[in-house]
Amino acid sequence: MEFLNDNYCFACGENNPWGLHLKFNHNADTLESEFVLKKEHQGFKDVAHGGIVSTVLDEAMAYLCIGKGYYGVTGKIEVRFKKPVPIGEKLKVKAEITEEKSKLVMAKAHIENSKGEILAEATSTFIKVGKS
Repeated sequence: MEFLNDNYCFACGENNPWGLHLKFNHNADTLESEFVLKKEHQGFKDVAHGGIVSTVLDEAMAYLCIGKGYYGVTGKIEVRFKKPVPIGEKLKVKAEITEEKSKLVMAKAHIENSKGEILAEATSTFIKVGKS
């Protein structure tokens, strides 16, 4: 299977009108992004849907691979929800590579609020699938 970027990714695609439009700032093996979730992303009133939270964490870790010059697909992800993730507030996702092998990348990420409290965190293993 060939992996092509048509800028329609739900998490980062500029052409997806319903997407999150995440933009990442890279620093070697780390990255971060500030974002605000909308009412369309909620589960319960004013609380982000767990699937959206997982998507943000997954995308941040996947983008670490792109920063290293290749595409990675999620082989495994584990998400821990610590506090409700609010709708309509500025949030930050931070991610870093914890280990890299010839075909695998291990990473961790978390979402924090403006006070620096960690609201959700994840670890993952990505499989390298081609050059970005």
